[in-house]
Amino acid sequence: MRLLKVSFALLLLTLSFILGLYPALHTLWTLATDPGIRTGGPTKIAFRMHRSLSDRLPDYIDERIDSKIATTLSISQIEATEWPLFGAFFFLRATEQLQAQWEADPSLASAAPKETGRDAIEASARLLLDPNHAHWVETYWGKKHLEAPNCFYKLLLLGGLSSHHNLTGSEENFSFMRTIMEGMAADLDSSPHGIIDDYPQQCFPADVIAAIAMIKATATSLGEDRSEWARQALARLMKVSDNKLPPYMASAITGEQTSSTRGCTNNGFALPHIHEINPELAAELYQESIKRFWEEGFFAQGWREFPEDQVEAPFYFDPDSGPVLFNFGSAATGLGLGVTRTYGDSKRAGALGTQFLATSFPLPTGRLIIPSLVGNWDHAPHFPEIVLMAQLAQTSSESREKGPIPAIVWIITISQFFIGAILLRRGSRALKKVFAGSQN
Repeated sequence: MRLLKVSFALLLLTLSFILGLYPALHTLWTLATDPGIRTGGPTKIAFRMHRSLSDRLPDYIDERIDSKIATTLSISQIEATEWPLFGAFFFLRATEQLQAQWEADPSLASAAPKETGRDAIEASARLLLDPNHAHWVETYWGKKHLEAPNCFYKLLLLGGLSSHHNLTGSEENFSFMRTIMEGMAADLDSSPHGIIDDYPQQCFPADVIAAIAMIKATATSLGEDRSEWARQALARLMKVSDNKLPPYMASAITGEQTSSTRGCTNNGFALPHIHEINPELAAELYQESIKRFWEEGFFAQGWREFPEDQVEAPFYFDPDSGPVLFNFGSAATGLGLGVTRTYGDSKRAGALGTQFLATSFPLPTGRLIIPSLVGNWDHAPHFPEIVLMAQLAQTSSESREKGPIPAIVWIITISQFFIGAILLRRGSRALKKVFAGSQN
């Protein structure tokens, strides 16, 4: 009985630290010492997240490859099939961005991301190249899936492997990268409307925009300049939406929009990569996105999943959007953090950055409790953290001012202190009673 009482008291003390005091102090400390979180500039927390993920990813990836579990998955298991490779893509792209920031300002971290993340960089490339992890793509396109005009899988390969080269200097994948790059460019050039499918009769224009950007990036790695090709390819694609925000889905055959524009795809792939290809067009589309998708409530700010002027869906869920609560899209807002930073929008970047701080509930190990809870624990447990790290890795060179701190940040932080103090007091009292009883 005494052991049970001691264990219960220690549990309360542990919870007081993990659920209350540590996350609250972490928020306040970061706000005081890491100005990039409010300005959209380079932020030290992104480097800490990268270090934590770099420690965890190699074992996870090696175990997953060795298990050959990817060959047992069906195409209906979207998170299990897509998220592992998507995570490798995001990790490699973000590491490249963080490395450039560190080289400009080594005070951001104690060591270069390409050094602290060396094992994770190599593991991520192995995952992208693992033939078993193309099983779901083969199910759609057959054994010659690398020759078929599929978009999503091959853009992940190009983006991840070009970043791997830029980080390591390795040219071992150049021949493979060139084959994929030239094949995708030819597919886009020969397509009726400049768009191609991810899977048969499933075309997502935002993914095609990302593919164009990845062809451009891969060409740079290979010593070529495809900037003008990318601008022309993007211009052709944008006719599908009359140079407005691209639709969520369209027909690659007819070029007709089959669903409305949405926050998750705009912020995930369209706006970030249009900015890389055509900054002038990107600036116009970002203003359109603010007008149609940005939401400011009394307590919180964020991005809608569906445009205010077209669809009203205050509560919704699918694998792309994640939970939509009171019109705020979790994916749209999480991915929108990176967009605001890319476009130098310090006002919105600061609001979203501080909200991220308050709602992530970090552990001293660097792991984030809340993002971890929404990961796919069996197949992609680190994916949400990788995506958020990738958003914080984005930044711009524009002048920056501190953005506002929404009320929800203070509400959560004060609540964390309050809960931590209650648990600390009860745990301390319980422990004192046990020892007082033993002395009697």
